[in-house]
Parts: sequence; structure tokens; C-alpha cells
Amino acid sequence: MSRVYTGDNGSLADLHYHLGSQISLLCEVTRGPMQESSIQWVFSSVTDEEELVLNEDTGRGGIMINTYHQDQDTMVSNLTLYQSGHNDRGYYTC
Repeated sequence: MSRVYTGDNGSLADLHYHLGSQISLLCEVTRGPMQESSIQWVFSSVTDEEELVLNEDTGRGGIMINTYHQDQDTMVSNLTLYQSGHNDRGYYTC
């Protein structure tokens, strides 16, 4: 099971950011295959139907992903987007 939330444990429903803002999202995976050492972040644009695996993206730049084991049954990943722009509008899943 996984859930995505903001750093203050807030809901992601209709979040709005200013251009140039730093966006930080957290993904918590519980009771999953913990032998995996990373969590994959996927971005789907509101204007394009193509999905982009952010862990493998080298075109945008300004992305940091930090993943760690919180405990034996929980893995957490922090996705940070620096200098957000119009092209960052969309859906983020992990």
C-alpha cells in the first residue's frame, strides 16, 4: 500500500504553487516488497498523455529523490522539484 502526501502530512487535493516554488512530496509504502531499495516516481502531465519516470529523467534537472527505510515494514521517498514551472503541472504517483 502507498500514499503520497506533503511534508506537513497534508492532503494533495488541489495543491497550488507559485512559479519558481520548491515542491516537496512524500511517498510512504507499507507492507510492500521491502527488498527493493527505491521507490519509482511517475509524472503524468495534464496536457500530454505520456508518463515520465522521474527517477530516470535527465532532461528536466532540478529533481532530488531521497528514499529510505523508516522501519522494517515502511519505506519513505521524498521527491523535491526545484524551480517549478508550467510543465510541472500534472499528476505525481509512486
